[in-house]
Amino acid sequence: SFSTMEVFLQCPLRYQYRQEWKIPAPPDGLTPVSGDQAEAPSVSAAQLGTLIHATLEAFHQPGLLDGKGGLERLRQIWDTVCDGELDHQRADQVWADRAVSMFRNYLASEVASWPTVATEQEFNLAYKGALVRGFMDRLVTAPSGIATVVDYKTGRAGSDAGYGMQLEIYKDAI
Repeated sequence: SFSTMEVFLQCPLRYQYRQEWKIPAPPDGLTPVSGDQAEAPSVSAAQLGTLIHATLEAFHQPGLLDGKGGLERLRQIWDTVCDGELDHQRADQVWADRAVSMFRNYLASEVASWPTVATEQEFNLAYKGALVRGFMDRLVTAPSGIATVVDYKTGRAGSDAGYGMQLEIYKDAI
């Protein structure tokens, strides 16, 4: 993933801790703990991102229901996605505390209504001498007729330092 590539570019040792040894890296100045993170979250940022992505993927399956039904349908999909991942009470809490505002913001964006061509579209390409395999969250057709990638970002503000590289790769992929 691009966040994994970003970790490697920032600190190869941190990458090794997370990806190879599967243990938490020691705290350092690269990933400071904010006040929000210091409190015990109901779900981790990674788990929340996974749940949001899965919900939007189901919401935007190409066809008659693509992007239809608004917040009510998103909530129904959320409940289905969370089944087996979170108990009902935690799913309700995460919906109310975090997810609903993300979905409201998303629905207010213009791309939410653009027709979907594909979700989780796989691509493989050579980029600056490396083979890159990835997935685009959503491929849409913009009103201009141009294929456009919609990438869902659920992380904290300021976490997009490697986003320029991700955009370059998406441009090459489409």
